[in-house]
Amino acid sequence: MIQMNDVIVIGGGPSGLHTAGLLADSGLDVKLFEKKNRIGEDILCTGIIGKEAFERFGLKEDSILSELAYMNMVSPSGTSLRYDHGKVFACVVDRKKFDLNLAHKALSCGAQIFTGTRVENIRNAGDYIEVSSFSKKRGETRHRAKIAVLATGIEYRLHKKIGLGYPKNYINGAQVELDVINGEGPLIMVGSKVAPGAFAWNIPVRKNRTRLGLITEKDAAFYLKKLVSSLYPEKVTALESEQFLSKIIAQGPVSKTYSHRVIAVGEAAAQVKTTTGGGIYYGLLCSKIAAETILRKFPTDSFELSDLSEYERSWKKAIKRELLVGYFARRTCGRLGDKDVEKLFQLAKTNGVFPLIRERGKFDWQVDLILELAKKASIPSLKTLIKI
Repeated sequence: MIQMNDVIVIGGGPSGLHTAGLLADSGLDVKLFEKKNRIGEDILCTGIIGKEAFERFGLKEDSILSELAYMNMVSPSGTSLRYDHGKVFACVVDRKKFDLNLAHKALSCGAQIFTGTRVENIRNAGDYIEVSSFSKKRGETRHRAKIAVLATGIEYRLHKKIGLGYPKNYINGAQVELDVINGEGPLIMVGSKVAPGAFAWNIPVRKNRTRLGLITEKDAAFYLKKLVSSLYPEKVTALESEQFLSKIIAQGPVSKTYSHRVIAVGEAAAQVKTTTGGGIYYGLLCSKIAAETILRKFPTDSFELSDLSEYERSWKKAIKRELLVGYFARRTCGRLGDKDVEKLFQLAKTNGVFPLIRERGKFDWQVDLILELAKKASIPSLKTLIKI
């Protein structure tokens, strides 16, 4: 006989783990399935998380490797700028430890976590959801629950089976960790020859180790190899090893993040910062909204479409404008020629931009700052952002 669970969570990244922990902590019977053999493996992420997240979501701070209070920036021509925020605005974390902390918290709350387990199918059976999974240890198994949470990251295979939407727009990312000394500190690089349509980063994570990566609308692996060759030519061979990671990143909200007895969270719902491609903060925020919705509906088993639409309204109220404005801002800036980008660097030097960023800038809440900066820009295409 197939056991009936309260909730099944599919995916063991931050969004899935946080949802599982919140639900289990409230007394629900939660099973989480993660296809990777270990939590926190093979993750493409700068590891930069806004300082606010640790307090807001009750995160342990032992995963923090360093704190950021400034950022260096390099223009297409090599012009350098240093932005000093005046206080810590973000942290660089060990992503494996960060994810493991969330997993340990979920386990301590009573959730069950099954790694090395791939969910092959999901089926709505009316009064319950049934999922079929496969693992080398247990073979093929079936599981049932009152509701399922899809936290599958950028994989949308299951969405199609149950009528969920998926992103129409993507950007490409690639990253490698190198055993080198980064003497410049945290660095952002822009330009058509570095990362067309977006930007590259070089973030020291330890004394002798740095994360070098980029997002671009073109071939991310090609441009990452060029970047490594330019900055650390002796490390080009690292791109042939397992350290080199690449992925596509969702851009903009999906059309539908709920179905009968199913909701999607995190990257599975494209709840990703459209300016930078970072998904942790919005994923945790929307996981909390998802858990709160499920807990309200659970006593009466109210998981019809009309019931779960509340989840989508709530998370879109929280971040939809951030996603839309951020998307158009990144796309607009990404289409600027290198000469216009140089103008923006000059603007930053002379037009009170940095004081404005210090006053209005928030690492994970960027709309107000984007619109204020658009007003200052003398580039016509940026002015259109004000109308969004």
